[in-house]
Order: sequence, then structure tokens, then C-alpha cells
Amino acid sequence: MSLRATVILAGGRGERLGGVDKARLKVGGRTLLDRVRAALAPASGPVLVALPWGGPEPAPADGLVYVRDPVADPGPLGGLAAAMAWCLDREPRPDTLLSVAVDTPALPPDFAARLESRLAPGVAAVAASCGGQIHPTNALWRVEAFADLSARLAAGSAPAGPKALLSERDCRTCDWDPVAGIDPFSSINTLQDLMKFQRLLGFRRA
Repeated sequence: MSLRATVILAGGRGERLGGVDKARLKVGGRTLLDRVRAALAPASGPVLVALPWGGPEPAPADGLVYVRDPVADPGPLGGLAAAMAWCLDREPRPDTLLSVAVDTPALPPDFAARLESRLAPGVAAVAASCGGQIHPTNALWRVEAFADLSARLAAGSAPAGPKALLSERDCRTCDWDPVAGIDPFSSINTLQDLMKFQRLLGFRRA
């Protein structure tokens, strides 16, 4: 049976929001991390949270494994590399790694299932929405196909980010339509984004 791990990419600095920890940012009374975890539940395997290099140690949380960016300021590719390295060191080794950005509070509940159905026989499947706009941090990756990612990042030969990494390989896209006017992969990067999601999600039942 195929084993899948999941990594929630939470290493961003939230600079346009004043340097906040996005994972702990609340929308509608729930943190972004809690919202993403709920959308992913029940996860089929281990759930990792990728944190920035050299940051403070988080409080322990049931069901979560923390990994850190292997180098300073690598962008989301660092969290992906850290999670890939963790998977490669496990026994049994996960076959695939599902990545999701922590600042996507409208993540669809069928996110993992649809990407899995789209993956074969490629090495990656990436979420897309609103006419084909891809969201490269929200993707499913075959671990063996990206086993060299950490080494490339350390050597300075890695691509600029997940989008460039996906363009190197046989990547499939999986499209979602907006739900109730919300792009399911919209992210929170600015105060205006936060206010928008507070209005849209603040009074919904989780």
C-alpha cells in the first residue's frame, strides 16, 4: 500500500503582515494551521510542519512533526526539501509527499484525494484554479523523484522555487473551481487579504 506524508509549509516570514507567524494567525477564531489541518483530516500518514531556519522552538502538538529549512531564507523550497529529507530517512519510506501552504484557509476538503487521482504516472501533481493558475506550494510529489532536492539546495544548484522545480519534471495539473466566490487556494499575504477572509470565513461553522 502506498504511504503518503504531508507537509504544511509554515516557514514564511509574513513580512507584508508585519512579520507575523502565519501559522498562528487567526481567521474566524481559528489559527491558519488549525484550519489547514482540519481540511486535511484524516491524513493518511505523518503530518509535518516546515518551520524557518533558526527560529524559536514551537510548543509540542499532538500528531505533528516539526522540520526546519536546511538553510537560511530558502523560500518555500526549503520546507519542501526538509520534508523530503525527513521522508527519505524513514522506514517504511513514504512514496509521496503532499505539500500545502499554511496560509490557504479555504483549502478544499478533496485536495489530497483529487491530486492523488491525477498523479499517475507522473512524478508530481499541482493544484490549479481560476483558469489554470497553478499553486506550486500546493502539490503532490513522488519522494524518490526529488531525492536530490536537499543536496541541490545546499550546493546552490536548486531551482528558484517550487514552480521552477515542477517545470523540470513531468507534472500534472488538477483544477478547482471557486466555491461561493472564493478561490480555494487564495493565500493571506496582506492586511487586505486577512480582512477579506475574516469577512468570508469569520461567521462560518468550521
